Amino acid sequence: MVKSHPDSIYGDRMPVDLQRDDLRRRAGNQPGSSHAPPKQPTQNPIPGSSCAPPPLHQTTTDADDDTGEDPVDTSGQVHLNRLVRKGEVEFLAFLLNKVVPMASDQPVFYKDIARLPSQLQEQWKKACQEELEALCKRKVFELANLPKGHKAIKNCWVFTTKSDGHKKARLVAKGFSQIKGIDFDHIFSPVVRYESIHLLLVVAALENWDIEGLNIKSAFLYGQLDEEIYMEQPEGFKIHDQEWKVLRLRQAIYGLKQAALAWWKELLASMHKIGFECSQSDAGTFIHKAKNGDIVIAMIYVDDSGFMGNNATLVKEKKKAFMGIWECHDLGELKEFLRISIRHSGRKIILDQKAYCYDTSFSILSPFHTMCSIT
Repeated sequence: MVKSHPDSIYGDRMPVDLQRDDLRRRAGNQPGSSHAPPKQPTQNPIPGSSCAPPPLHQTTTDADDDTGEDPVDTSGQVHLNRLVRKGEVEFLAFLLNKVVPMASDQPVFYKDIARLPSQLQEQWKKACQEELEALCKRKVFELANLPKGHKAIKNCWVFTTKSDGHKKARLVAKGFSQIKGIDFDHIFSPVVRYESIHLLLVVAALENWDIEGLNIKSAFLYGQLDEEIYMEQPEGFKIHDQEWKVLRLRQAIYGLKQAALAWWKELLASMHKIGFECSQSDAGTFIHKAKNGDIVIAMIYVDDSGFMGNNATLVKEKKKAFMGIWECHDLGELKEFLRISIRHSGRKIILDQKAYCYDTSFSILSPFHTMCSIT
């Protein structure tokens, strides 16, 4: 017997016992525990995918009945608001029940490409080939024999479809197979904090600064490796008659434990080279102060970067210098940063994440658009 607490929703029983009894009720069996609470004639057990018992001490009404119809099957705004407010297991069950299946034209594993129509097969294989060409261009790896006493880590393909329909394939190392002390040591890598992003945008709005954006292409591929790491050849692209050979990694690749830290070291050196100093309060923020008092601030989060300052010419100059070191896509005026939409109008900046919520990549929220207004 568990000692009852006045604020406990479980009463005098263990939560695991209540959950077990609820599972038995859904299976049509009577609870076997001798501690089961007496059955209330006006209440019904919770059916469906919910596995949390109703609060034993709470009285309910018709508008807020925790033990009536299954909330997962209810579309009323009152029930939806109750689920969102209550959260916990019932709300999670509701979300899982609304999950939209993944698009059938996007493979999960490389072998899934063979099941797609021939046209899609060509597009995805072309995306893989483009990824390998980019890695070769950056001289990320070289073909080598696996030395005795070394173990090659595995890798996998990660497939995504961009908002414009472009197919993107990323070769990712299975970093979980790396051994600490052998394949890597330190892994921590700082990035700009969300609080700093919000503060800098506020300052830019108050001072009417220009804000320019860049998207760094394959940011992690710039990091130099200090360790001797070998990786298996990627699935579907093993070199004929040399299948036993492995790839000696010269630079970091996505998925490696130390990839983020290697990127950070390269970023820090490049920012110093173009005249920026790292902020002492946020290592993802860099500041350039000109002799005449003009200032340029850069905020960088891996492949997302923003440059702002009181002198538009100087901002563009520093952005161009950065692009001379890193291969980037010039976004012009910054309109999005870390999935945050930015609308800049004079001394006013409006932020929202509607695109993030409605994006098909986060389809778990898509059924809500008919029931909720996301603001």
